[in-house]
Formats: sequence, C-alpha cells, structure tokens
Amino acid sequence: MNLDFFLVALIAALVAAAPAIAWALMERSRANRAEARAWDLHDAAARVRVMEEQSAKNSAFLQAEAAATIAEQVMKRADETFHNREQLAQARLEAQLKPVAESLAKFQEQVVAVEKTRAEETGGLKEQINQLLTASIATQSEARKLSAALRRGAGVQGRWGEQTLRNVLEAAGLHNRYDFDEQTSTDTEEGRRRPDVTVRLPGGAVFVIDAKCSLNAFLDAQDAVDDATREACYV
Repeated sequence: MNLDFFLVALIAALVAAAPAIAWALMERSRANRAEARAWDLHDAAARVRVMEEQSAKNSAFLQAEAAATIAEQVMKRADETFHNREQLAQARLEAQLKPVAESLAKFQEQVVAVEKTRAEETGGLKEQINQLLTASIATQSEARKLSAALRRGAGVQGRWGEQTLRNVLEAAGLHNRYDFDEQTSTDTEEGRRRPDVTVRLPGGAVFVIDAKCSLNAFLDAQDAVDDATREACYV
C-alpha cells in the first residue's frame, strides 16, 4: 500500500511538474534556436565582412590595375610625343644647319683651291728661283771670264773702254757718225793721232776723248772682301 501510494504520489508529482518541464524544454529549445540564429547572424556578418574585405581588395586591385594601365598609356603617349618632338627638332636643326654645312663645304672647296693655287705658285716660284740661281751662276761665270779677259792685256781693256764710252755717249742722246766719230785719224803738231772718239761741237769745234785706262785696280776693288782693302785699291 505504501508502494502504491508512493507511485501515485510520484505520478501526481510528475503530472504536476509536466507543464514546468515542458516549459523548461520549450525555453531550452527557444534558447538553442536563438543561439543558433545568433551564430547564423554572426556567421553572416563575418561572411559580409569577408566579402567586403575581398570586395575592397578586388576594388583596390582593379584601381591599381587601372592606374597602371592609365600610367602605361600616359607613358606611351608621352614617349610618342617626345619621339615626335625629337624628330621635329632634328628636322628643324638639320634645316637650320644645312646652309651652314653648305657654306662650310664651299669654304672647304675654296680652301682646297687656294692651297692648290698656292702649291702651283710655290712650285712656279721655286722654278723661277732656280732659274734665277742658274742665271746668277752663269752671270758670275761670265763676270769671272770678263774679269780674267780684262786683266790679260791692254788691248782687251781698251776695247772694253771704247764700248763703255760708246754706251755713255749714246745714253746722252748722241748718235754715231752724226754727233761723234770713232777711231778717226788726225794730223797734229806731234804727229798723226787716232783718238777713240771725236765729238762734234757747235761752230765746227771738236772734243777728243781717249777711253784707254787700266781696270786692274777697279777689278781688285770689286773682289775685295773688306772696306780697307777696297779703299786701298782706289788710291
């Protein structure tokens, strides 16, 4: 009997506690669902943050890529512009320097022509100098021969004196056989004479010139190597 009472009491207690247990289970279930929803919301927020971060990264990457593309295009255009300007500047510079280059080329041609002419003139001048040297040597040789001939005797010196006298008279404007006569014989108180030149003067007068003289002293003076020796030859 006691056992039955205990069972009945237990059943009654269970029946009485059933609503509380059911409410507790319901609350527990609601708490679990709320917690699950909270976790779902947390995961969704996390996913949203991840997506936002990924979107930000993608946006930054796209912006960087776009900036790199724009920079590359700008650099390409700048390079093309610089190349075009460089070509234009080169063309302008060539156009400006072309007259200068042509002038320099003409000047170079003139310099070459002048150098060629100078070389030819120098060659001609050298040839003339050589000819003058040859003529000078020949003149010196002839002068030595003349000096030797004049030193050999009075006859040679006399003929040279006569020719020199004739040259002097002709240089003075006198004419042979009109103004003067050469080697004419004349009778004088001292005998028959034949002067080198007889100059006719106005009024029928005559002027007699004899050109005979010694040239040894004169030639020695010409060959002297110092003034003292030369002065001594004239004494």
